[in-house]
Amino acid sequence: MSGDLNARGIPGPSGGEWRHAAISRTISHPAYSGWQVIKEGRRLVAYRNEAGERVGLRTELVNEAGQRHAQGVAAGKVRPLAGDGFPGAGKASHLLTDLLRCDGCKRAMTFRGLSYKCEKERACGICPAPASAYAGALEREVVSRWLNVVMALEPTDALAVKIAERWTALTLPEETEEARGARDALVAAESSLGRLMADRQAGLYDGPAARYFAPLHLDAIDAVEAAQKHLDTVAPRAVIDSSIVYDGQLLRETWEAAELDMRRSLLRLAIDRVTARKAPYQGARWDGESRVTVEWAADEGSALPTDSE
Repeated sequence: MSGDLNARGIPGPSGGEWRHAAISRTISHPAYSGWQVIKEGRRLVAYRNEAGERVGLRTELVNEAGQRHAQGVAAGKVRPLAGDGFPGAGKASHLLTDLLRCDGCKRAMTFRGLSYKCEKERACGICPAPASAYAGALEREVVSRWLNVVMALEPTDALAVKIAERWTALTLPEETEEARGARDALVAAESSLGRLMADRQAGLYDGPAARYFAPLHLDAIDAVEAAQKHLDTVAPRAVIDSSIVYDGQLLRETWEAAELDMRRSLLRLAIDRVTARKAPYQGARWDGESRVTVEWAADEGSALPTDSE
């Protein structure tokens, strides 16, 4: 998807190239489907009032079903619709499409013939070191590193946690959204109760105002209990599934049985980007270790595995 936008010369949010992360943020933005937004850490999420309800805007650009479809397309889970505006709308036909970049110009690499090649060079642009790599060798290199790194992770590693979260969202998208909303509602209810207790401690309910405190206190407690009950109901269905991380046999079996769309999604559970470098000279023997860099999907500031791990 990002490769197509870049190939057509459409600028990204910063005026430069589109990146997969920018597309993901855009199509996940709650405002586009008509909901007010609040920042939660580094994420933008739908704002919920004290009753745990999302608050709507006056207009929406897409409905929620359309937004979920776009997210599925970006994850490689579903096919674009015929009217989505992408050339040859259909499922991606190559494993590393949209994931691969040329080290020389940082633009996308596209599949041509039997190889992935620098998109800028193909479009008659100027790339100081246009990369080109035989698809079979490059894909084997990336898949091998992916398997080795994921199978060596401990369940508490930052990358393992990120993979488990993405795997759960991929396989249980509705359940995870429901649980997230339930947790937001509980946080809001507990916050309201906390503010009420703080107001009382500050003396706001002293004297004649004391008669208002008891019913407000009971209401706040009821709200917390109701939110907790709802969370307890939906959370078991949204437990983060870490099996794909620590069960090496399951990982291999899932990969072997997967169609291309799912294989693309499996790689993207752990990988945000792959960069390929130009061969040192024409006819050089393939050396994946020196020519391929993998950027792993862990939070900023987290320790990442190295390519050699």
